[in-house]
Amino acid sequence: MSRKLLLFTKAECCLCDTVKFQINRTLNRIKIETIPSRAKISFAQVDITKPENAKYFELYQYDIPVVTLDGSEIFRHRIDEKKLFSLLAVEGASASLSHSQPPSSNPSTPAPVSEEIVVI
Repeated sequence: MSRKLLLFTKAECCLCDTVKFQINRTLNRIKIETIPSRAKISFAQVDITKPENAKYFELYQYDIPVVTLDGSEIFRHRIDEKKLFSLLAVEGASASLSHSQPPSSNPSTPAPVSEEIVVI
């Protein structure tokens, strides 16, 4: 099973920087504390100010950071790391970091602002 974690953000957003740090800390915790499995969690940032992400700018311009998991919003403005851990560390999930890019040909897939991190 593959899960997709997205952070909707923009440059010079201190709340976004905090949430990104908390997400990375949670992903590292999952990597350390969980048992290996085949579950994958990908993490990408979406810069809502890029022209190709205009629809996300309209949705979230006053609400970033916004975090979605598998297309459903799970946090807005701030996150609860314990809740994020429980949502991501499904029984037996583990983490090892590798890099990949999401397909950019799909118009419904937002363009990330940085490399996607795949947590396995």
